[in-house]
Amino acid sequence: MRGVSNGLLGGILLLVLGIVARGEVAAQSSRNIVVKSQDVAGARDFPGVPRFRNSVIVGHQLLAFDAFRLPTGPAARDAASNWQIPDALALEGKVTGYVYALPPGTATLEVFRNYQAALQSAGFTPLFACDDEACGDGGILAQHVYAGSHIMANGGIRSSQAAMYGTDIHFMSAKRSTDGRDAFISLFVSKESAMGGADENSVSVVLHIIEPKPMGNAMVFVDAAKMASDIAASGHVALYGIYFDTDSAVVKPDSDRALKEIATLLTRQKELKVYIVGHTDNQGGYDHNMTLSARRARAVVDTLATRYGVAASRMQPAGAGFLAPVASNATDEGRAKNRRVELVRD
Repeated sequence: MRGVSNGLLGGILLLVLGIVARGEVAAQSSRNIVVKSQDVAGARDFPGVPRFRNSVIVGHQLLAFDAFRLPTGPAARDAASNWQIPDALALEGKVTGYVYALPPGTATLEVFRNYQAALQSAGFTPLFACDDEACGDGGILAQHVYAGSHIMANGGIRSSQAAMYGTDIHFMSAKRSTDGRDAFISLFVSKESAMGGADENSVSVVLHIIEPKPMGNAMVFVDAAKMASDIAASGHVALYGIYFDTDSAVVKPDSDRALKEIATLLTRQKELKVYIVGHTDNQGGYDHNMTLSARRARAVVDTLATRYGVAASRMQPAGAGFLAPVASNATDEGRAKNRRVELVRD
């Protein structure tokens, strides 16, 4: 597969040489994890990460850049008794996903233990692992990692609903660092018990490999003159130079250049009042994104007021969440365009 790091390609050699040297469990893994055809078109196993015997890839995708919250602890109820994933790593980068289908009669625990041994032989260190009740709620945990842009529908209903009807759930997150580059694994194995028909009591494996990397900046910088021109022409201007970490409302230091241009605009046009509007992509729920976008807008207003001396009375923060996209949220490029801050004339 193009774009795979040298460290991950090296995992193939680690797996071949090391899986038998891990003792009885690893020896069992080397017999059970094999390659099989009949996969969804264009899909191949990730280098260094093999599959269980008799399994078929029924869902596959490659996202060049996307966000992924990797659980490092169990699901838990918050103060309002809603299920949340309080312990997770907020990752961004290349995300490769698979759904493997296994035939009825396969034991979920056997599949999971073989994957654990194989991944450890390939150099991955477990971050968190759980079975059913130890996951807090295994279904919530599975649906957390298999949601939004990470649902693989190209294999039909089996792949699109792989996390929705599972029981006997086993989950693991893991990390590997090779040659200064990190790779993370999200793995859950479950039995399809409520689907009915041919899939009933069969086993699904949902696997994600996340390779963190910075997103290339494809957005054009907008200076004060361009802001003034766009606002005069259309009443608003979209800005892509104000940065936040994933799920954070703290303005990052590399936003200073764009903030200075906003301050310059408002200094030149002393009568201008604006709404500072935060926009997100569609990853996460409605309430979460509405709150996050409003918090980010407020953070921009506060920063302009305290650091650049712009009167707060001239700026009104607002959050639009993902309700005003400028591109499709179906691609990582589209989601990047939708994550923005806009100035709207008051």
